[in-house]
Amino acid sequence: MKAFYELLETKDFDRITVLEIVQKAKVGRSTFYDHFEAKELLLKKVCSEIFEHVFSKELTAENSHDFSETKPNLKQSLIHLLYHLKEQKDQINLLFRGNGKDLFIRYFNAYEAILFQKYISFENIQLPKDLVLYFLISGFSSMVIWWFEKDCQLNPVQVIQYYERMLPESILC
Repeated sequence: MKAFYELLETKDFDRITVLEIVQKAKVGRSTFYDHFEAKELLLKKVCSEIFEHVFSKELTAENSHDFSETKPNLKQSLIHLLYHLKEQKDQINLLFRGNGKDLFIRYFNAYEAILFQKYISFENIQLPKDLVLYFLISGFSSMVIWWFEKDCQLNPVQVIQYYERMLPESILC
């Protein structure tokens, strides 16, 4: 993964080849394919390392934030996720060049869907569940892209407060 990030510093994701990755990492092609079927799955692994911690049942205090003592809910989970994105800002900005951004957002959306489905009760919403989910996911992803375009200057709590203001009352509670 270190070799992958080093290549992203000079090339867009879509221009990087598996051969370049293995040469930079000084491993055999078969070693790469033992772990990943394609470079897109390497990107998926990068994303999962960013997102998986938020889904952990046992959260620990971290340097920039501490959610270990809070009861998990959607709002706290989204704030936590933004802290991890901000910590990985340099790497994510590298991914946001070329078609890496679209692939990153697709993986990101899958994790968002899990969070929204875990915490939101769709029973009282008089709209198709899949439409509401699509709206929440696309809005959140767009906001994250906007946040990155602003160099993540706002802190994660402020960003979620903006997001919360755009949603029907109490959906993030």
